[in-house]
Amino acid sequence: MEQDLHFKVIAKAWKDPEFRKKLISNPRDTLNSLGYGIPNDIEVKVIEDDVHQFTFVLPSTPSDIQSLDESQLKKIAAGGESRGASCGCIR
Repeated sequence: MEQDLHFKVIAKAWKDPEFRKKLISNPRDTLNSLGYGIPNDIEVKVIEDDVHQFTFVLPSTPSDIQSLDESQLKKIAAGGESRGASCGCIR
């Protein structure tokens, strides 16, 4: 579900210029209206890449990193689990 919703938002932003503007100007409300459920205390940023830019997002370090094995770290890094300061918005 998480990836499907994420890809639907991207596709809609590509096809609908008004939705893209709304997503960039008011990302929390726009994403929440689609089912994300982002809490008010989480800052939301939408960064629009172009052909001359690549954005690499480094997630916050899990608070229990020392107790995690390699497979757990890979799952968290791939977005399969929320830890640390991430919002875990989509369930």
